[in-house]
Amino acid sequence: MIKNVLPFFLDGGIQSISNSEDWNGTSSFVQVDTSGGTVSLTLKDTDEYGKPIRHGVMVVVTKSAGGAGVLISCDSDFSTAAGSTDTGLLFVNDSALYLYKGPSDSNDKGEWVLLSKFQKDTDQQDLSGYATLAGADFLGDVTVDGNVGFNGADAQGKAVFVADAIGTDATAINAIRDVLVAYGMMEAS
Repeated sequence: MIKNVLPFFLDGGIQSISNSEDWNGTSSFVQVDTSGGTVSLTLKDTDEYGKPIRHGVMVVVTKSAGGAGVLISCDSDFSTAAGSTDTGLLFVNDSALYLYKGPSDSNDKGEWVLLSKFQKDTDQQDLSGYATLAGADFLGDVTVDGNVGFNGADAQGKAVFVADAIGTDATAINAIRDVLVAYGMMEAS
């Protein structure tokens, strides 16, 4: 016998949390503020009144603010490996979508399934306020808005560090200066 489950959102508003706690079982949208540190959220099989979760419930967890991470774990999941569906959200606006589905061989009540995870484009991270990325390698193009410092030196303007990287090759320095002036990134001298 095939059973179909229609996914649906609960109408319990938005659950906002900033400390580790359990999902309230009545909201399909959870916003997590990690300004106070790492937050753990557990998706339970029952709501806040102890009633079983209905099959087809969808929950979206979004990191709304803060520098620390969010760890989402499920009371029951479709895998037999403990912690296999634990999901981490690291950057603001990262999110995960879960669906509660019907019973299976591994669980006679129901289980949470991670349907999708959105992670902010890692090519465009705002790293202000984060610790130095020791040993980080950047592959591909890197765009810098603001000043840059190398090897512990004070941050310098774009034109300064480009010229420093080239050294004393006057022809190369003048060519780069001309390009920077042409693009309005440096004043003509």
